[in-house]
Amino acid sequence: MRPTTVSICRLTPVLIFALALTMVGARSANAQPSWALDKGSVAIGGTASYSVAGGEVQGSNKKSTASLTPYAYWFTSQNVAFGGELYLENSSRDQGESSTTLGIGPSALFTFADSSFTWYPFFQTTALLAWISQTSPYTTTATTVSGTGFGLELAGGGTYMIGRQVGITALLYYQVQWFTVDSESQRGDQYGLRLGLTGFLF
Repeated sequence: MRPTTVSICRLTPVLIFALALTMVGARSANAQPSWALDKGSVAIGGTASYSVAGGEVQGSNKKSTASLTPYAYWFTSQNVAFGGELYLENSSRDQGESSTTLGIGPSALFTFADSSFTWYPFFQTTALLAWISQTSPYTTTATTVSGTGFGLELAGGGTYMIGRQVGITALLYYQVQWFTVDSESQRGDQYGLRLGLTGFLF
């Protein structure tokens, strides 16, 4: 299972690049959009988050989690866009326990603004096909197991335009994950805040 996860990690940047090229091609085939959220516009960007937790609630073992989420969208009509999202997450504890999650899947984006707005509120939903690798130090030798699953994410936030084609994006998200790891079913959920940049091609 582990070699498959590594090969997928190498392939995903190619998939995101191909998706972006497809969207740019679709945009050029339509009427030229006049503003960031107009029909035919393309949004490409990414958000990131980082958190650290410790103390007795966390088992007296500090845990750190970092995630990165690149995305690309094509506006099929004003304020409505469809595209894809790549989700990368790494979580680790002081004593050596760690996990790495990779997900990729389709996403829909709904914004609420017109050309006079400098702040674009939005709502998005994403379905992810995911792979996970977990390492546990609590055995005679450290053991790594892998698995596959899927996730569903709901998010809402806004993009503040700092230029005609670039904005700062902030969002609150809630994500549910289901995995089968070493023949065992696992379910988890998480929520938090992500910050990033979004560029618009129009």
